[in-house]
Amino acid sequence: MSASRQDAGASAGRSERPASLVSSSYTLRLDEAEGGWLTSSWLGRIGDRHPSVSIQPYLESLMDHAFEGGLGLHFRLEELQHFNSSTIAVLVRLIHRIPERQGKLRITFDPDKSWQQMCCDVLARFEASVPGLEVREIRS
Repeated sequence: MSASRQDAGASAGRSERPASLVSSSYTLRLDEAEGGWLTSSWLGRIGDRHPSVSIQPYLESLMDHAFEGGLGLHFRLEELQHFNSSTIAVLVRLIHRIPERQGKLRITFDPDKSWQQMCCDVLARFEASVPGLEVREIRS
């Protein structure tokens, strides 16, 4: 299952804006920056066995683009149907990069989806030790 990037345009004065990441089973849609945040809405089912190869480089490029432009990065998981434990590991690696990059990462999820609540509870444990990380509930 390979993912591809769809062109989403470039921002003036910064590195080229990353495109949305589209696979046969999921989309990491890049939305317009608003209110100081670059937002990626996650849709579908992420079951990649090796998201460190398929998804992590893309998420790192989003992080670089947002932080270089003085924006926070917002991952919206509310519409996501599933992701596996390998994807959690990728998110943990990104979370550990926040302090060195002096950026902000917000992760929002739907607490009515028990699997999202469980996964994001794990990620929220890093809030106390990682400045710039926010994990928040958003009810659909």
